[in-house]
Amino acid sequence: GAPIAFKRDVFSVPGATGCNNAYVNPHGVVHQTVTVRRVTNVVMEASLPTLRDTWFPGYAWTITYCKSCGSHLGWKFSLVTGSLFAKPHEGGGVSHFYGIRG
Repeated sequence: GAPIAFKRDVFSVPGATGCNNAYVNPHGVVHQTVTVRRVTNVVMEASLPTLRDTWFPGYAWTITYCKSCGSHLGWKFSLVTGSLFAKPHEGGGVSHFYGIRG
């Protein structure tokens, strides 16, 4: 299939313990997730980003899908304007990034 992300875009989100982590959703499902700065061949769910149950304080999430087959690939995390938690200019924070299921 088509590439989704490249090794050069893998990075560790400030406050995380690396670039590959296990995150648990409210239903108890564990997602092995790699964080990357950019993705290709991905589409976003047609809904507003939400802060509900976010794994990264100050970042709202939107579900991402494979452009070719429609499979759930992960999430786009976007910094919420005026957030008290996320500080993009401190500690290498970023305005947005992606969590790709591994």
